[in-house]
Amino acid sequence: MDYQFIECDVFDSIATITFMDSDTPVSGLTDELLDLLLRLQEDRAVRVIVFSDKEGSFNFNFDAVTIAEQRADDEATGEFFADLEEIRRIITLMQESPKPVVAVINTEVNGGGLGLVAACDMRIASKSATFTAADIRTGIMSDWGLTSTLPKLIGNGKALELMLSGRTVPAEEAYTIGLVDRIIDGESVDEFLDHLTTLPQPAAQLTKMAVQQSGQFDITTMLSLEMEAQQQCWDGEETSASMKATITGEIVNFNFTDNQIDE
Repeated sequence: MDYQFIECDVFDSIATITFMDSDTPVSGLTDELLDLLLRLQEDRAVRVIVFSDKEGSFNFNFDAVTIAEQRADDEATGEFFADLEEIRRIITLMQESPKPVVAVINTEVNGGGLGLVAACDMRIASKSATFTAADIRTGIMSDWGLTSTLPKLIGNGKALELMLSGRTVPAEEAYTIGLVDRIIDGESVDEFLDHLTTLPQPAAQLTKMAVQQSGQFDITTMLSLEMEAQQQCWDGEETSASMKATITGEIVNFNFTDNQIDE
């Protein structure tokens, strides 16, 4: 599939997805993102997935005029809900992916972009980043899973305030309220992402799964889950290599062959 709105490079086990425009329409973008994430899911060369605004910003919304016209035309309404279905699949893929999904943000996050960023496992921002929910004065509420992910990150009241007010949140406030996990510069970002690629996959993948499930179960259930997960870690080939390296002091390199995703 040829990509018009996104670009993806895989280097040193990190797949970096960038947006090619500063204002990307949702229609078309969802097709490309869904196709790409399905491919990255199966790519053994990829250990970490990164969304970056190095080329274009996290700024994509449904076009209000187009939506209004679709609503006026009953036959065209299906296009809007078809996009929503693809969004559902994209966010589900991100949540279910065993690979860490990280958002690296330097500029503005707006509308659907905020939903995508909130659905990532971690959010790293520079001091220049800003965050704005979709403008619901058009009559369409926030989507991209934001009604689930944002309250979990910052609490119900603050999430509702941001979604109803539509105000822009600077990076420092985003960090304070829990929307952003770290504010660091470019060199530190690279070091952090490189670190993620060195983690033995059983431990990293099962840790992600356990954290995601932590809100659903009590401590007794989580202790049982940890015990079962530790057994999987114990039996893993990468765990064996890591433990051997711990004894010998060697450095383990889990990198596979680097790939370039066709645009």
